[in-house]
Amino acid sequence: MVRKSNSLVEARYKFNMWETRVFTKMITMVRMADEDFKPYRIYLRDIIQEFGLDKDKASYDLLRDGANTLLQKEVSIFQETEEGMNETRTHLIVDATTQVQGSNTNYIEVRFHPKMKPHILELKSRFTVYDVKNILNLPSSYSVRIYELLKQYEKIGYRTFEFEELKEIIGAKEMHRNSKGKMVVKDNYPLYGSFNQKILQKAQKHLLLHTDLCFEFEPLKQGRKVNKIRFIIMRNPRYDAAQVDEKMPELGMQQVSHEEDAVVSRLFVQVAPYVEEPAVRRWVKAYSEEQIQYGINYTLNQLKSGKDIQNIGGYLHTMVSTDNLVAARAAEEAKRKQARKKADKRRKELAQVEKKYEEINSQLVEKTEEVIRGIFDRFPDAKGNAFAKASKKRGSGYRSDRSNAENMADPIFRAVFRGMVRKNYPEHFAALKTLEDWAKKLRGQMGRLR
Repeated sequence: MVRKSNSLVEARYKFNMWETRVFTKMITMVRMADEDFKPYRIYLRDIIQEFGLDKDKASYDLLRDGANTLLQKEVSIFQETEEGMNETRTHLIVDATTQVQGSNTNYIEVRFHPKMKPHILELKSRFTVYDVKNILNLPSSYSVRIYELLKQYEKIGYRTFEFEELKEIIGAKEMHRNSKGKMVVKDNYPLYGSFNQKILQKAQKHLLLHTDLCFEFEPLKQGRKVNKIRFIIMRNPRYDAAQVDEKMPELGMQQVSHEEDAVVSRLFVQVAPYVEEPAVRRWVKAYSEEQIQYGINYTLNQLKSGKDIQNIGGYLHTMVSTDNLVAARAAEEAKRKQARKKADKRRKELAQVEKKYEEINSQLVEKTEEVIRGIFDRFPDAKGNAFAKASKKRGSGYRSDRSNAENMADPIFRAVFRGMVRKNYPEHFAALKTLEDWAKKLRGQMGRLR
């Protein structure tokens, strides 16, 4: 189980999926009876198995990176006190130990920061609990955050957020210090349309497919601008149906079959113009209901197609007693089943590759943004020069009637802008080659599977 204080659920921070997985695993290792945090040894193979990740070197490396980057992450936790609202900025963990040589290099050992005690260990009231399996298959850290925020209000059934506040909570709007120590706000989704498409709609799909919750949402406007988002929180009917299916005992044929009289009545009504009831009863005693029904269906279809059958009763008896009809039907069904199995396997493989690509691409975008921010911090004119060149490039989507922020929110223009920065400072992007190669490889795999 995952247990967090409501204040931690609503804290402001931004994790990627690898950091999320490590942090979630840490929380599930805390026991309610624990009096203090312990060093938690996490075997990477356990995370890989639980989250259904690829068992390759890349997954191990990215999980180790996730633990190391957690060391640098801060959260802003807001709490109501008698004197007013307090904000606490703190790190989440104090150290991460990885064995780099020896017999076992596939674990990490991590410890929570002591200031996490009231939010993970000493939980007495106002906390949220959920089964970790609800987030194991979520491919986006944004979807995980939205799930937790809605889980808090599951019993109430709805929740409303200020648009800007929601972006801050889930990390879509970040605050960081530049090289001069000044706090800078970075809004990744300044326009509601982009936030709706990239985060809300994807989270809606992810929760419906993988969790016990689903939701609808509506934007609330002040004038022409969206200033709030209202979520309608519902129990996921697909999840409940799956739970029932898992618990349903498998019944044998004898347990689910009808009494002989009921079977005879059901079959006889179909063939009453051609045979007597005692003949149908003899069929039921001699053959399976499936075989009899195939024989009846075959005969009736022949009659519908215009076949001239002189003795319909005798023809029925011949078809009912011919088990080749069942075998032929079974062979057809086996063929269809094999085709469905193959298609399902392909869909699952595609879903796994898409999930991996989404994670790698998300990390690539994040790292690219970090590189670009570093360039802008070091070279004050870099941003203006790249924007000027991008605005003059044909096909960039630049519009003079829009503000700079609106132009940057256009994904086409933003891509051209990034390209200009990269063209001007190529040496700063060399470290991204591994991620770019993985993303390219995964795109090729998706193309072959589609």
